[in-house]
Amino acid sequence: MNHVTKTYDGSLFAKGFMLGRVDKLSVRMANGLVSQECFDMLGGIERNDDGIFQGIDDSLWRILTANRGPNGERVPSLYRIALLHLLQQYPKMTSLDTTELCENKKSEHIKDVLLHVQSMTWNRRVFVAENSQNSRLIWNGLKPQQTRA
Repeated sequence: MNHVTKTYDGSLFAKGFMLGRVDKLSVRMANGLVSQECFDMLGGIERNDDGIFQGIDDSLWRILTANRGPNGERVPSLYRIALLHLLQQYPKMTSLDTTELCENKKSEHIKDVLLHVQSMTWNRRVFVAENSQNSRLIWNGLKPQQTRA
């Protein structure tokens, strides 16, 4: 909060100690486009030696959905199933264009999940941070567009 103008600018400040340091930021995910760079930073997509999709880590789909459902409740496990199904349909997909996929999807359930992922990633950036106390502990997730490394 700006204490002079009494307006909130979206910033979060914590006094006391530094949890970690942002080491790397992706470009913003314009229009909810999750690029190859973002997937590489987040990790979690398992592929075989030929680059064919094999699976998805729990952390990845939870990050893409902000670990919550459309009304702020606990994220439905069906979101994971829908994302798995989508990635299996496009086994060599390197980015996730939520806008394009929503226009082409016939399944309302997959479209709902894509719209949710789109709203969670829209104009945000992926970050990778190193824990200030333990350099082996790496955090990653989504940050606002204005975040700086």
